[in-house]
Amino acid sequence: MSWIALTRTNVLSALNSAEEEAYNAAVTGDIDPAEEILLTAVREARGHIADNPQNQLAIGDTIPERIEHHVLAIVRFRMMTRLDISVSEDRRQEYRDARRFLERVSEGKVAIEKPAGAVDQETAGSQIEIVEQSTVRLDREGLDQL
Repeated sequence: MSWIALTRTNVLSALNSAEEEAYNAAVTGDIDPAEEILLTAVREARGHIADNPQNQLAIGDTIPERIEHHVLAIVRFRMMTRLDISVSEDRRQEYRDARRFLERVSEGKVAIEKPAGAVDQETAGSQIEIVEQSTVRLDREGLDQL
């Protein structure tokens, strides 16, 4: 399995026909929280992965394909509740199960595959390249001039 980037299309394909109809009716103009909620859920899932020091993160806002279903369950639930759309008990349970799954990832009870080009947790958020490095030695005379 690989690490993937989820899109709004993935979110919409996770809706059943009744949910999609309610979603389309609720979204008006600029009020479409799908992408914001998706990004938040992906970053939350990556945080759970990073909580376990045995895991490594891929660069970017990607997740292991294995957890796609769980992230989409979280996104779907949050999107529907934000838009004040009725959520079935089955969907509520999927949300609870997805949250519990991510907790198990944090605890190291669920193995997460290492991504190609894995980076350690400290550099996963941002890459820094040292362009130039110089060494300056100060002696007593140099320190006195400071």
